[in-house]
Amino acid sequence: MTETKPLIGLTGRRGTGRSIGSPQGFASSELEIFFSDYSKRVLEAGGLPLHLPLDAEPRSLIHLLDGLLLSGGEDVSPTFYSQEPGITTGPSSQERDEFELELIDLAIQNGVPILGICRGSQILNVSRGGSLIQHLEEPTYLPHMSSVRDRSERSHTVIFEAGSLLHSLYGESQDVNSFHHQAIDTLGLGVTASAKSDDGVIEAIELDDHAAIAVQWHPEVFSHDPIFRWLTEQSLRVHQDKQRKRT
Repeated sequence: MTETKPLIGLTGRRGTGRSIGSPQGFASSELEIFFSDYSKRVLEAGGLPLHLPLDAEPRSLIHLLDGLLLSGGEDVSPTFYSQEPGITTGPSSQERDEFELELIDLAIQNGVPILGICRGSQILNVSRGGSLIQHLEEPTYLPHMSSVRDRSERSHTVIFEAGSLLHSLYGESQDVNSFHHQAIDTLGLGVTASAKSDDGVIEAIELDDHAAIAVQWHPEVFSHDPIFRWLTEQSLRVHQDKQRKRT
C-alpha cells in the first residue's frame, strides 16, 4: 500500500524571464519563483510540496491542502497595516499580499496548519491586525540583514519563551541566519511573540487559537530542521482526518 503524505502548499513570488537570462522575446514573460530549499525541507520531513500560483483562486486551493508554508520575499505593503511606505521600504506586490492574506484566513477557517518564514512571519502578523517596523535602523539592522552574507551563516542568537511551541522544538536558544530589514512591531490579535533576539527584535510568533508558527530567520537552509517536522506532523493529522471522513 502506498504511503500517504500530507500536501503542503508553498507560496512564492513573481518575476520575469529577464531574471534567468531568457531570450529577449521572453524577457518580460512572468515567472513563478520560490527557492527550492523550501520544497526540499518539506520533502525531507515527509510532506509533498505544492507550489501555489498567484493566479489561482485561494478558495479553490485551500480544500486541497493539508498545510500551508508562507515563504520569504518582498516587503508587505504598508497599506495593509494603515501606514504609508517609508523611504527605506522596498518594493511590494499587492497581488501577492492579497493572495496570501486570503490564504491565511481560509487556512485558519479550515484548520490548515501554517508555517511562516521571514516575510511569512510578517504577513501572518499583519493578517491579524498587527503592524511592522518598516526598517530596522543601525546598529540593530546589522546582525539581521546583509546582502553579502552566505545564507547558511548564523549571524545572531534568538531566545525562546519558556512554554512556547518553539521552545519545545529548539530549546532555550538558537543561533540563526538572518536576512530581514523589517520586523514585527505591534502584535496582532491572538498573536504571541515566542522568540526575540538580544536587541529586542521579535524573531518568532505563534497564534493562540490555531496551529501556526512563524519565524524571521530561514530554517529552510538547514537540513532536518525541527520546524519542518512540526509542520509535516500537523499536516499529516489534517490529511488523516480528511481520509477518515471520506471512508
